[in-house]
Amino acid sequence: MIPFDATTFAANSSPFYTGFAIANLNQTSANITCTARDQNGSVIPNAVSVSPLNPLGHWANYLFPALSGMRGTLDCAANANIAAAALRFIGTNAFSSLPVITK
Repeated sequence: MIPFDATTFAANSSPFYTGFAIANLNQTSANITCTARDQNGSVIPNAVSVSPLNPLGHWANYLFPALSGMRGTLDCAANANIAAAALRFIGTNAFSSLPVITK
């Protein structure tokens, strides 16, 4: 689970971007399902779609149009061992890492 922010930074009107990457640690394919929820906990349908990962494969993205203007969480589950990393960008000026919470 990771937080996301797709709003605008008021100080300079730069967009926030949340990007994340997933790596399959297994020798078999991995299927990942991600559920996006807004700051009130409501599901945002079809917000994030992750293609099946090949053995030892990876996937990354930061463009999620359905999340535009929102904040919330992304909760992803997989049928295999995976690793994830998340980054938040403020326009092209700054970035930071985000916590990935395992369940």
